[in-house]
Amino acid sequence: MLRLGILGTGKIVQEFLPHLAELDFEAVSILSTPRSVERAERLAAQYHIGRCVTDYDEMLQSEVDVIYVALPNHLHFSFAGRALEHGKHVICEKPMTSNVDELRTLIDVAKQNRVMLLEAMTLYHLPAYQAMRRDLAKLGPIKIVSLNYSQYSSRYDAFLQGIVQPAFDPAQSGGALMDINVYNIHALVGLFGKPAAVQYAANIARGIDTSGIALCRYPTFQAVCVGAKDCASRQTSVIEGERGVLSIEGPVSCMTGYTIDYHDGQREVHVEDNPPYRMIPEFQAFARILNEQDWAYHDTLMEYSLEAAQVLQDARRCAGVRFPCDSF
Repeated sequence: MLRLGILGTGKIVQEFLPHLAELDFEAVSILSTPRSVERAERLAAQYHIGRCVTDYDEMLQSEVDVIYVALPNHLHFSFAGRALEHGKHVICEKPMTSNVDELRTLIDVAKQNRVMLLEAMTLYHLPAYQAMRRDLAKLGPIKIVSLNYSQYSSRYDAFLQGIVQPAFDPAQSGGALMDINVYNIHALVGLFGKPAAVQYAANIARGIDTSGIALCRYPTFQAVCVGAKDCASRQTSVIEGERGVLSIEGPVSCMTGYTIDYHDGQREVHVEDNPPYRMIPEFQAFARILNEQDWAYHDTLMEYSLEAAQVLQDARRCAGVRFPCDSF
């Protein structure tokens, strides 16, 4: 059983904890700010977490094997880095870091300390995504890819009133690209690798993208990734090939199946037996990677993270969205 230290008490942690008993992890401590300590104590009591702390050094000096970083984006680099320096494995929520330089630094620190660094990107481990990857050849040569994740955010209402929360704060590495379109970008690079060129047309307010369209050019096809937090759509994605089209209903990050319509009129409907919560396959995979020290698969996932980070950075540079930690 891997001993897990959890950083944060936000929504993603509250969604994750009810499923912890199904995984090969034991939450032994949870870190909060002094302001959130009451919430952390409630979570610790409810889910039998051994220790609630407000001092990160206390957690790092404890018996924890793995640190799960579930903090606002701009804090990922510093908190993950300190854990790696202390010889702890790290599972970090998406996006792993604010830019490519930060990610390369973390990779170097992880290698120096011979520990693993994993990005919590659910889609790679979903049965439906893995089945879709195997079925892509049925479409013939790919010509057009269109991935859409547009979901109106309740935080946008506050943003319009002048209240800037982390998801819309450039100082906290927010924005639609980093918060929601990141799933589309990862889906794309996981299937096809890094594009040859990236452009990003964004709707920008107060220095942050509230929605946008990333055009990713490949040598033999074109891809578009749409992500929005200021409007909504049906969230339908398609991959078009010379023989047929593959359609996904709903966000790729929690896809449960897909349909292939061939040009000759035949149709295949694929529905996968997904677990009830999308993070379960991901953490099952992480437990296996860590327990078996599967460095080959770890390095494959890290390559996806690097490629996605480069696409995100290139897109932001194109749209003029800069974070305090950026060097461009």
